[in-house]
Amino acid sequence: MIKRKLFVGMILALAVTALFWGIDQSRAQSKDAAQEAQKNVPAPVLMAQADEQAPAAVEPQADVQQPDSDAVTQAPTGTGSDRLDNYLRMYSLTPAQREAAAKRAEENRAKAAAEGGETNQVSSFAAPLAAVAPTPGGTPDYFGIYPNWANSPTNIRKFVDSLPGLGYANRNDLNQYIPVAIPNTTTYSGSDYYEIGLRDYTQKLHSDLPATKLRGYYQINTTDPNVGANKYLGPVIVAKKDRPVRIKFSNKLATGTAGNLFIPVDTTVMGAGTGPNGGTENYAQNRANIHLHGGATPWISDGTPHQWITPPSDPTSYKKGLSF
Repeated sequence: MIKRKLFVGMILALAVTALFWGIDQSRAQSKDAAQEAQKNVPAPVLMAQADEQAPAAVEPQADVQQPDSDAVTQAPTGTGSDRLDNYLRMYSLTPAQREAAAKRAEENRAKAAAEGGETNQVSSFAAPLAAVAPTPGGTPDYFGIYPNWANSPTNIRKFVDSLPGLGYANRNDLNQYIPVAIPNTTTYSGSDYYEIGLRDYTQKLHSDLPATKLRGYYQINTTDPNVGANKYLGPVIVAKKDRPVRIKFSNKLATGTAGNLFIPVDTTVMGAGTGPNGGTENYAQNRANIHLHGGATPWISDGTPHQWITPPSDPTSYKKGLSF
């Protein structure tokens, strides 16, 4: 009986080995056939080389491996790991190469517009570049000057404003920057103490747009006007490991109807319509709290959806959340 079991086990092991060997041979033959077939298929041209010009000469960056010329001018070919390698080489273009491609695409578009037609097919993956502003649902203007969001003004330009930096010294051309909050280290010994407020303000977000009304945070307990100013995204609090951070939050929004949000509010959502007192009084739209994601914070100070507060002088009957 034991010999019979051993014999059957050996037969099964040989069958499994033969099965896997056959699968490997089939895969190898399929890959060789695909590679042989692709030798006679011309690779499509990427958008970066749509105008059939030679690649713009760019200065190699230090410690950055430049992609192969074939990877820059051709779309990914091959199968399996070969195709993945080609994708990685193609998308390792430097910023200078991308800018050069965008410039060539814009020149190509302008040339087509002057001739009253469209540009040539740029790749096997995309439709022809539009000579006019794209329509909603149409081909996006990837490298050109036209906005791609359907509700954007037609005169808003791309990439004309630099990003705001940290601190007033790194402000951009629109005077945008992200303030770095200054800690008070004396009020609570061994801790960094901040007083943070919330209020409405306006800020210009793009050179082609008027100032936008926003609602955001700012630091109260500072004498530096550049740190205490309202700036989009609010102040950055730099925390250190094993050093406590204490924050006093003050709701400085307007009261009554003047404190209502300046965007539509869905009062059918829980906590946004009438409160537990019944009647017609809705929760105020100037409620707020603060919350730190990923912090070692006790629940009483976590800023949950039920720990909101209204401005102290607001006439509402609902001045704080149930968990406050």
